[in-house]
Amino acid sequence: MYMIEFITEMSNTGNNGGTTVHTLLRGASGLATSYGRDNTINNRMYTTTILTTNLTLNDLLTFQYIYTANNYRIQTGTLNIYKYQ
Repeated sequence: MYMIEFITEMSNTGNNGGTTVHTLLRGASGLATSYGRDNTINNRMYTTTILTTNLTLNDLLTFQYIYTANNYRIQTGTLNIYKYQ
């Protein structure tokens, strides 16, 4: 059993707004989807996905992020995988 934590912070100086989406996949199967928050004061988008799941040696995980507006870039990104039990 593992805890997976996927965090991104994005900026968008050209178009304030938009939606951030994280998708966590194991092979072709979806494990989790999270929608982010837009902070108009500092023009940043924050998205956090936390999931607890069983993983095996051959599991292939894919971490996908999407931002629906133009002119964005990732400021920081963090991926943590913890042994939970």
